[in-house]
Amino acid sequence: GSGRLVERWGEFWLPRLAAAAARGEVRPDLDHPRAADWIVRLMLSFALLPSAVVDLDGPADVRTFVRDHAVRGFA
Repeated sequence: GSGRLVERWGEFWLPRLAAAAARGEVRPDLDHPRAADWIVRLMLSFALLPSAVVDLDGPADVRTFVRDHAVRGFA
């Protein structure tokens, strides 16, 4: 059942990625379903795995990490 869970969570991100594309925040050729899948996997890793370099209990640290690596990667 975990595959369906990842799929459903990915579906949650699709309209958000479309809105980001409409605002010019992500590159025009971004594959939204693949990006949504990647976001879900990233979120799961934050929830399940400890970090050696990022304070996952610090919202500012997580925000900076995601902005530097995920958000800029989609732009």
